[in-house]
Amino acid sequence: MKLESPLTSYARPALFGSNSTVHSIPYLSAVGWLKTNFGYNFLTASSVGCYSKLMRIRHVDHVGMVVNDLEAAKAFFVDLGFTPVGQTTVEGEWAGRVIGLKDVRSDIVMLQAPDGQVNLELSKFHQPEAVGDIQHSAANTLGLRHIAFQVEDIEGIVEALNQKGRKLVGDIQTYEDAWKLCYVQGPEGILIELAEQLEK
Repeated sequence: MKLESPLTSYARPALFGSNSTVHSIPYLSAVGWLKTNFGYNFLTASSVGCYSKLMRIRHVDHVGMVVNDLEAAKAFFVDLGFTPVGQTTVEGEWAGRVIGLKDVRSDIVMLQAPDGQVNLELSKFHQPEAVGDIQHSAANTLGLRHIAFQVEDIEGIVEALNQKGRKLVGDIQTYEDAWKLCYVQGPEGILIELAEQLEK
């Protein structure tokens, strides 16, 4: 797979095909792409602060997760209502230069949320191999710890996940008669929060 550098179009169609329904992915050609698509002015930002009016984040495009068992992780999120919108192998010098690794080759699955507003990128690295151990960490572990999804019928979802071996971290709790909340442990240490808004 050959991509131009700098990228002349959004990279997700280049990665997943021109008929992809998803329209952007931040595999950036660094400065040029940022300045064109986000209005980021590198000279001005340094003098007036990071969050100047010239720096605009449009929306959260996707959240990336590195996994060992790509199919198991994919199945977990499909059970939650996500739709696979693309799958490919990413490799080559351009990819390594983006993420700061050499001789990169990874399989990627992109999953789209039911409302189409955010996506999950699941990656299985073949080269270099993934580092670190899978840990089922507690909610107070430092770093990016969980992803929250607003749902309907939280009890039904928890029951369906339970039948597939996915357990609650604690219990379903009601917050100020406004939300039902719970944490669920997914595969490979993935921790998700489910939140159901209650009608008043």
